[in-house]
Amino acid sequence: MALNFKPFTKYEILDDFVEVMISFREKYGDIFKVRAGNKHVLHVCHPDIADQVFRLPYKENHRHFPGMIEAFYKYNDIPRSLSMRSGKDWAKLRMPSNEHLLKPKAMANFTPLLERVANDFIDNLKTDLQINDAVREISKYAYECVGIASFNKRYGCLNDSSQDEMLNLLNTILKTLQTAYLMPFDINRYYKTKTYREFEQTYLQLQEFLKKNMEEQILRLNTMRDEGTLMDYLQDEYNLIYAMLSDGKLPAEEIVTLISDLHTGAVEGLGNAITFVLCDLALNPDKQDTLYEEITQVAADQSVIGIDALQKMSYLQACIKESQRLTAPFPGALRIPETDVTIAGYRIPKGTNISINHKMMSLDERFFPQPTKFLPERWTRDDNTDVIDKGYQNFPNVIVKPFGFGVRSCAGVRVAKPAMMLSVAKIIQNFEVSLPNGEKEIKTTRLLFPTPKEPVNMCLKPRQSSYSS
Repeated sequence: MALNFKPFTKYEILDDFVEVMISFREKYGDIFKVRAGNKHVLHVCHPDIADQVFRLPYKENHRHFPGMIEAFYKYNDIPRSLSMRSGKDWAKLRMPSNEHLLKPKAMANFTPLLERVANDFIDNLKTDLQINDAVREISKYAYECVGIASFNKRYGCLNDSSQDEMLNLLNTILKTLQTAYLMPFDINRYYKTKTYREFEQTYLQLQEFLKKNMEEQILRLNTMRDEGTLMDYLQDEYNLIYAMLSDGKLPAEEIVTLISDLHTGAVEGLGNAITFVLCDLALNPDKQDTLYEEITQVAADQSVIGIDALQKMSYLQACIKESQRLTAPFPGALRIPETDVTIAGYRIPKGTNISINHKMMSLDERFFPQPTKFLPERWTRDDNTDVIDKGYQNFPNVIVKPFGFGVRSCAGVRVAKPAMMLSVAKIIQNFEVSLPNGEKEIKTTRLLFPTPKEPVNMCLKPRQSSYSS
């Protein structure tokens, strides 16, 4: 695989990966394998084949991790985070967490907490009337969302530049992880490279930060219990730490490892995803107008948009999903068959890495007519084909899966979804969003998540409403 990129070809591995993979699909078909380091990866580029892979029985749910990750846990005696676990070790943490993070009620629990952050974010924007370096500024909002969802605590980074240090730390973790996933050879088990040392230092700092906040939260809860105010507090506010400690299924140190994934994944992932949605709406003002009409109809000019209102905003959900189709957070979902299987007529040995290549399928005109256009109507229930030919009818089930698929889907989805919906809804409710200087395109590159190649600035024009006045 490495021979297809610089210095051997003209292609950049971060910028042109999808283009190279599309050339493979055109040459070899909808299922092909490539060598990455010392392993083969089988790529699937058709929804029917993907459906076969997803339907295979998975009991262990194994994953392969870069050598840098294995080396880190070899050198450091700390529990693995959820995303870095496999098999029974993964199930031991994931299954007890599902009740608190993945059940539908979790979204209703988190939404009132997240709305406080969203309202403060909007208040700041009313003063500035612009967003400079959107990913950076929106990542601060995401960081605040993770803090209040995890520890019922406001980190204060919306108004305190000293908190930028933690954002820099999280960004370093993601950059070093990206490098680890791209390294063709595993040398970190034998030699601590510069990348490894950066990852180790920053990740251990994150663990200390989370451990400290966990201890503070437990002390706070115990103090309220001793004072007799705990039950009154819990009636007014959902508390994830209390809920997870109360059922007794996970010790405090395991809960910290679970929350570490929320911080590393949500901050950068949400910052980029929300930025891309706003860019797509800015570049398509007619879609932005349609969304504003829906928000006005559902929420009028209210400052509170609760879970019921969010669930009624079908066009908002369609805008987010269409943006994530165009800029997939992850190139593909990984599956590892636990027995020898036959897929699309090929015998696939047990233990093979199979990548369901969502990114390529999302941009394939066989499945999405006009694949490069931002058309939220693809995801509405309106059967009016005059709006758009919705193309391949099975696509909603297997192609666009920004939070993963099945039991190994993103553990923080019930935090990420309302955080995205609230921020986009409230920004469009209060402002007309545009890009400066007539920009027509946002070029992207990829760290662990896709991100704009250059900083994106946004202009905000206040709307005439009682709430925004």
